[in-house]
Amino acid sequence: MTPPEAQRHQRQRLFVNRNLQSPFVGLMLFVLLIMVVGASAAVYFTLWATLKSFRTLSDPSSIAILTTVGLLLVLEVLIVAPLIFMAGLYLTNRVAGPLVRIKAALEEMSRGNFDVRLKLRKGDLMDDVAERINSLADSLRQRKE
Repeated sequence: MTPPEAQRHQRQRLFVNRNLQSPFVGLMLFVLLIMVVGASAAVYFTLWATLKSFRTLSDPSSIAILTTVGLLLVLEVLIVAPLIFMAGLYLTNRVAGPLVRIKAALEEMSRGNFDVRLKLRKGDLMDDVAERINSLADSLRQRKE
């Protein structure tokens, strides 16, 4: 069984701070969509122009090639988009998670509770900010005593 302190710092939700994370993940998906649509259009129309220049566009095998390429490009989007979504959530979690804990620690300090110790999960960003907030809490606690 994990100790209560360790349980408190495990990821329990995909979106820690939806207002912060949604725009970044949405932007990543939008950029992916633009890139994939652009690359897909370039590949598809280059293939179409090549087949047209050889006057094989009406050939059943050429139609099969165009159809296969089109379906593979759609399949690529369906596979890559969820991967980009999950990568975006993971990356934004490394920032949004610490921000949520930093905000909670600062709210406690504003109420006069300087016994707050801010601990971040392994791999989270903003370790230096957490350390400075802990130093500030220590300093304020000493002044209060």
